Amino acid sequence: MNYSTQWNTSRPLLASHVSTKLLKYGTGYWTRLGPTQGSRAYRKSETFPHLDCYGSDKLPFSRTSFVDILERFRLPAATPMMLKSNSTHFQMYTMGSTDQETQDLGLTMRLSSRGILELDISVSISYQPSTGAVNAFLHGCTSEQQTEVGEQLRYLSILTGNPLLLPIILAEMKMDAIKELEQKLWGDLLSVETRSGQTGAPALNAWDNQQNDGSTDWEKLAVDALSVMQIAPLAEDHAQALLVTIEEIKKMLDRLDNATQLGRGDYIRQSGHMLSEKLRFLSHGTQVTMSRIQYIVKRAEAQQSAVRSRSKETPDHLLADENKVYNYTAQQDARLQSFMAKQSSQVAQAAKRDSSAMKGIAVLTMVFLPGTFMATFFAMPILEFTADSRLPNVKHAFWLYWAITLPVTTAVLAIYLSFQMIKDKRNQRAELGVMAV
Repeated sequence: MNYSTQWNTSRPLLASHVSTKLLKYGTGYWTRLGPTQGSRAYRKSETFPHLDCYGSDKLPFSRTSFVDILERFRLPAATPMMLKSNSTHFQMYTMGSTDQETQDLGLTMRLSSRGILELDISVSISYQPSTGAVNAFLHGCTSEQQTEVGEQLRYLSILTGNPLLLPIILAEMKMDAIKELEQKLWGDLLSVETRSGQTGAPALNAWDNQQNDGSTDWEKLAVDALSVMQIAPLAEDHAQALLVTIEEIKKMLDRLDNATQLGRGDYIRQSGHMLSEKLRFLSHGTQVTMSRIQYIVKRAEAQQSAVRSRSKETPDHLLADENKVYNYTAQQDARLQSFMAKQSSQVAQAAKRDSSAMKGIAVLTMVFLPGTFMATFFAMPILEFTADSRLPNVKHAFWLYWAITLPVTTAVLAIYLSFQMIKDKRNQRAELGVMAV
C-alpha cells in the first residue's frame, strides 16, 4: 500500500496554513479532507455565493483555492450545491473527458445529520475510466471520523480503484450511527417503562437499578416518552434514506461496467462483486435496524398512553388528599374558634361580675354621698347646735337636713339610672347594627 501526503504537481494546491490533508491510498484515492466539525479556520474564508447553509462558507481556504480544487480534481460542477444541501442524497454524473472512447464519471453524496445523528458529511468524487484515477473531496468529518475513513481505506486498499468504495464506507458509518441511536432510544424507552411501572413486558436485565418508589414524576415521564416518539420517526427516516442510497450505489455499480475500458473492466467487475456483497450486508442491517425502530415507536406510543392515563388520574388523588388536609384544617380551626368563644364567654362573665360590683359601689356611694355632704354642710360654723344637758338635743331645724338630703339623693339616683338606661339602649342599637351587617 502506498501512502503519500504530497501533491503530484509542481505547484501546491493549497497554501501551507490550510489545515487539510491530501492523502493517497493504494493506486486510487486522492482525498482532500475538509475541516472537521466544530473546528475553526486559521483565517476568515471568502464567503461563497449561495452557500449559507451548513457552514459551507467556513471552508478553511479561499474561494480561489476551492475553484482550483474543483479543476484539479475534475470534480462535478454540482459540488458547491452538495455542500449547501441539507438533505441526504446520492447522485451520479457523466462528465466530459479528453479520451474520446470513454467519459469521466462523477458523483456527489450527502449524509445529513438533521440534528439527531453525529454524522454530517459531504463527498464529491470524480472517476477517470481511462486511467483509473479516483479523486475525492470529503467535507464535514470529525477528527475521529477522518481517522476511521483513513483506516478503512488503508484496510481496503485493494479496492481503492473503485470510485464507490468511499461512498460505501460512509454508508456503513451512517448505518452504525443509526444503530447507536436506536440503542439509545431503546434504553430511554426501557427507562420510562421501569420508572412508570406501566408495562407488562419488561425486558430482561433492564435497568435493575431503577425502581418505582411511589414518588414518580408523571409529567417528566410523559415528556421522556414523547421525546422517544419524536426522535424515533426521524431515526426511521434516516434508515429509509440510507436504504435508498444503498440502492442507488448498487445501480451505479452496474453502470461502471459500461463506462470502463476493457483493460480495467475485470478489476471493476471483481471489485464491484465484493462491494455488492458489502452493500447487501448494509441493506440487511439497515432493514433490521429500521424494524427495531418501528417497534420502538409502537411500544413508545403504548407507554405514552399509559403514562397519560395515569397522569390524568393523579390530580384526583391529589384533590382527595387536598380535601383531607382542608377538612382537618377546618376541624382544627373550628375547635380553636370554640375554645376562643368559651374563653370570651368566661371573660365576659368576669367582666360582668366586675361591672356589677362596681355598679353596687357606685350606687352605695351615691346613696351616702348627699347625706355626707349635707352633714358636712350643717357642721359648718354658720349653724349652731348646742346641748347644755350633754344629751342629744334635737332642734326644731333638724327637719331641714332631711328635707334637703332626701330630695338631693333621689335626684342623683334618678339622674344616674336615666343615664344608664340611655347608655344600655345605645349599646343594644349598636349590637343590632353589627348583627345586621
